[in-house]
Amino acid sequence: FRGTMAVNPNLNKLFHQVIEHTSSESLKEHAASGKELDPEKRAFLEAAFAENVYNVVDKMKDCIAVCKNSESSEDAVIDALEELQFECEQIDAAADLHKLGGLVVMRVLLDHTSAEVRMNAAWVLATCVDQNPKAQDQATEIDLLPVLLKSLDKETDASVQQKLLLCVSGLVRGNTSLHSSFQELKGYEKIGALCKSPVLKLRRKAVFFLYALLQQFPQAEVEDVVCSNSLLRCIHSALDLVDEEVLQHALSFLALLSPPSARVLAEAHAAGLPQALSTVHDGLDADTQAALEEGLKASAAFRA
Repeated sequence: FRGTMAVNPNLNKLFHQVIEHTSSESLKEHAASGKELDPEKRAFLEAAFAENVYNVVDKMKDCIAVCKNSESSEDAVIDALEELQFECEQIDAAADLHKLGGLVVMRVLLDHTSAEVRMNAAWVLATCVDQNPKAQDQATEIDLLPVLLKSLDKETDASVQQKLLLCVSGLVRGNTSLHSSFQELKGYEKIGALCKSPVLKLRRKAVFFLYALLQQFPQAEVEDVVCSNSLLRCIHSALDLVDEEVLQHALSFLALLSPPSARVLAEAHAAGLPQALSTVHDGLDADTQAALEEGLKASAAFRA
């Protein structure tokens, strides 16, 4: 462990208080006098700085201990998780979480009875694996992906689903070695189900996830994944709510298949996608059509 020292974000409040209660005239006078800072004021500031500078690893250990303690209140666990999420925004701290046993604790908390605890635990995990290859490898070591997908499949709270999706995205996107496992675990089926969510924000994120994940593969592989997992039916389902952002992500997804092969077009027709796209297209105002012009052109073959 590096034992990194960090400054409590509350220290900003102290700086503001010092500035607010110190006039520019008094600062000029003090600087001109060449006198040292009043001992009492110096002692106050030194104590304040010492109180607000802490060892990150020690702080994380304390938070993990709270999360593991069965006697901790729900509020205490949530506070600890929020602290961990903040610390794990630093890439080194995110990697340290596993060494401290924190990843396993977060995995356990995904089954907590409190939706807010589950949401915050998923958020900690999502923060850790986001663009962090070392943390992604650590998550793979503890077999996190199957747990995430199982949790996503049974979760009913939209806020928890969003964080779980964020975590799956951070773990799988750009990590081609996990893609086969993701498919074997029916990951596309689980994400595809979210494209039908009545929660618009979740629907947007699900459609974008499909696009962002598949764009790293050549078109032939994308076609195989799309057709094997009936993803065009998911895109069709996503379009039953009129939303410009969902449409934009759907068009970007279809652009990955453009120009579509005979197999893809047959799948699209079987899913009823051409009619859905035509209906959406005809209902767009001129400004929206102009904003989505490139995507609409790329998807024209699907509307034929």
